[in-house]
Amino acid sequence: MKKLIGIITVAFVGLNVGLPAQAIGTTGQDIVCGYKYKVGDSGWTNGSTGSTTRQNARLSRTQILSGLESKATDSGDSFDVAYLGCRDPYGHN
Repeated sequence: MKKLIGIITVAFVGLNVGLPAQAIGTTGQDIVCGYKYKVGDSGWTNGSTGSTTRQNARLSRTQILSGLESKATDSGDSFDVAYLGCRDPYGHN
């Protein structure tokens, strides 16, 4: 029996197979929304935010970008943004 368990363990390690996300447990950020922004003449900066639902993750992203845009316009700089979409990093949906 120990030999069989050892072989199964070696197979999992050798195939680089981990436990599914359901077995590990859920995280506080099941959906991640990405974005990148540019203030003035500076380069693009990547960012992301997450939440338990797609709607909340988008709302969080919108709030973050609104704050960044306000700072840029207050200082007289231009503000450009690119939305990179939302995804489930664990592949549940």
